[in-house]
Amino acid sequence: SEDHSDELTLQDIFERHPLGNTSAVHVVLVNFMIDLPWMCRECPSLLSVPRLTVLYGDGGEASKQIEKERRDLGLVTKLHSPPLPLQWGTHHSKIA
Repeated sequence: SEDHSDELTLQDIFERHPLGNTSAVHVVLVNFMIDLPWMCRECPSLLSVPRLTVLYGDGGEASKQIEKERRDLGLVTKLHSPPLPLQWGTHHSKIA
């Protein structure tokens, strides 16, 4: 059996962080495919962080509903889908 004691879940990062889930002022999520409504159900603190930036390749239509919900709460949300010029090789998340 493998030891997974050092692994973190999304809830560990966003909901059970040692500093509390109200200390974040800006969260940046990066993934090729993102289901932002699911992320917000799993990590409800994402609905209250003052600034949320999402970089994605696919999944933007569902994300727009979360953008509207957060806007209605007076929170800043930015959705960015950079152009993906190649059909293959653009699926790995990278930040520079």
